[in-house]
Amino acid sequence: MNVKELLYVLLSEPAESEWLEFKVNNDQPELIGQYISALSNSACLHKEQSKMERKDKVRATYQHCCLRWVCRDFMSNATLRLRMGIEEKNYSSASRIIKDTIEAGLIKVSDPDNKSNKKKYIPYWA
Repeated sequence: MNVKELLYVLLSEPAESEWLEFKVNNDQPELIGQYISALSNSACLHKEQSKMERKDKVRATYQHCCLRWVCRDFMSNATLRLRMGIEEKNYSSASRIIKDTIEAGLIKVSDPDNKSNKKKYIPYWA
């Protein structure tokens, strides 16, 4: 699902919920990021990460990466684990989700020449 399709899906929702709010003309990226972060937390709590389907995990990872970018930061394995409530010892689960999201073409490595395990990720369009 691309961003345009996702927007139409969200606009088709009949009302706001614990994971969806309608906002109007807010041009402050940090404030928008805070709203998105709060909604993202609610959405994760609404549907536990362990019970999410692959496509939902990929979409949540993409949205998390976009949020980090809008807030002038990068997504990493650690930030994704924190967002999805994945324990540090299960870092490979976050790595798998990141790999799936890269393969879906939604995110990319911010510095492809970086060969370390501490990679940072950005949205595909950044």
